[in-house]
Amino acid sequence: MIQFVHRDPKFDKRLESLPKEGKKAANAARKAREIIARIVHRRGLSPEQFGGLTHYGEARIANCLKYDLGAGYRMVCISSEPHLFLMAIGTHDECHRWIENNRGLEPAPDLFRVESLAVKNRPVKRPAAASKRTPGPPEGDFILGESIAQRDLRRIFCGLTGEGQ
Repeated sequence: MIQFVHRDPKFDKRLESLPKEGKKAANAARKAREIIARIVHRRGLSPEQFGGLTHYGEARIANCLKYDLGAGYRMVCISSEPHLFLMAIGTHDECHRWIENNRGLEPAPDLFRVESLAVKNRPVKRPAAASKRTPGPPEGDFILGESIAQRDLRRIFCGLTGEGQ
């Protein structure tokens, strides 16, 4: 499970320069930021749940993940549990060149000058199976506590009932 996200300074510079290159590049930068936010806020368990990976993966670098950002843009990451390194972002050709130049790379947090982010330790909610759910009372059968008067509820939820205060 990923606990730390490390961003290469060149990655950050490239991410900042993408929106200046046009609409497609700006959309790719936005998608990359969304994926990074999902990773940091742990809104998924596996890399596939953070965003769309490329169809063929990457064999030139161990544990390499390539995210497809659309319109020919990619984001290259290296997973080394519990670390995830954000290494390159750009067009398909730029990322291909980066991977070729860094074949066999095995990053470590202390070897690079990187910005590190801690992943939130928020528990991931998994949907329970329908058969395991205990059915709650139907809406009409819900009983309010005696301490709450209908008049108070109507004042609190005046926008829902269509009544003014």
